[in-house]
Amino acid sequence: MSNNTASLRMDAAGGRAEAAPVADARATQTILVADDDVAHRKLVGEMLTGQGYSVVLAWDGEEALAHLEAGGVDLLVAAVSMPKISGLELLGVMRGLNAKPQAVVIAAGMTEMDEIYLKAAEALGAAHGHTWPLTPSVFLGSISDLLEHRPAS
Repeated sequence: MSNNTASLRMDAAGGRAEAAPVADARATQTILVADDDVAHRKLVGEMLTGQGYSVVLAWDGEEALAHLEAGGVDLLVAAVSMPKISGLELLGVMRGLNAKPQAVVIAAGMTEMDEIYLKAAEALGAAHGHTWPLTPSVFLGSISDLLEHRPAS
């Protein structure tokens, strides 16, 4: 596989698909998307793959944690609320990992509690927080800022 292809590896609930060729360095950056809502997970995965990123999808926080522990993840995009391990709990667990990818969280956007969840996520290390419905330009801009414009370490 050449660097001109971004792959989208979906879990069993999302099926498997291969993205159209994309010619840039984004294909070498892996984004883990964790959300128990199939439609949200697939939509975020498709948006990111459409931008040329390599995307791995996880059904819940437990599956996401397994991917994070295996390494190779540059950015985590996680729903605040998920079965087994919530997005907030996942952020807390990530603090103990050797590799600590940056994180973006997404809240449902249906209650006033979502603002509290997003503030908690920020306190736990999330770089950005969003609510549904996502504004693609804002969401993708935050991803681009984190992966492409981050200062050299």
